[in-house]
Amino acid sequence: MTKSYSRDVQILMKILQNQNSIMEAISHFQCNVNNLHQNKMAFDLCAFYMAQIGEDVKLLTDNTRNALTYFDHKMLVYFRNMVDHT
Repeated sequence: MTKSYSRDVQILMKILQNQNSIMEAISHFQCNVNNLHQNKMAFDLCAFYMAQIGEDVKLLTDNTRNALTYFDHKMLVYFRNMVDHT
């Protein structure tokens, strides 16, 4: 797959969808950041969406990835590897 700015827009929309899915899961299971770890199903579901975000971030162009200042893309990739391989 070739990296391009038009592809970046699609990837960023997918990341946004996964962020919204995390918020929906937290709301559905009536969790918050302080008790998410106490609900295994909610935690696993949120971890799944986070892993997808970490995978998607790797597909962005370097310029787009570096322009994103509201999250650390290296941390997302690290988290993805922890979820998927540990």
